[in-house]
Amino acid sequence: MAAVLLSVSLRRKQRLLLRNRTACLIETRCALLDELTHRDPEGFTRWLDSGARAASDPARFLTSTLRDRQLPHQHRDPER
Repeated sequence: MAAVLLSVSLRRKQRLLLRNRTACLIETRCALLDELTHRDPEGFTRWLDSGARAASDPARFLTSTLRDRQLPHQHRDPER
């Protein structure tokens, strides 16, 4: 019986971890979208008007100054 209880406990813990990771992902995505809306409202609106989907990349709709800005750890492909 103890093994069964351990198995039930493990499944509960796994569900809890998945729920926490999902909540963290949702919160992070919301914060990023809010910041994008703040930095480039016109580009963000163009993305939404195009039928934006959760998996789509809004980069092509952003203004070029925002789109072309890179973080120090990013590297451009010189062929592009």
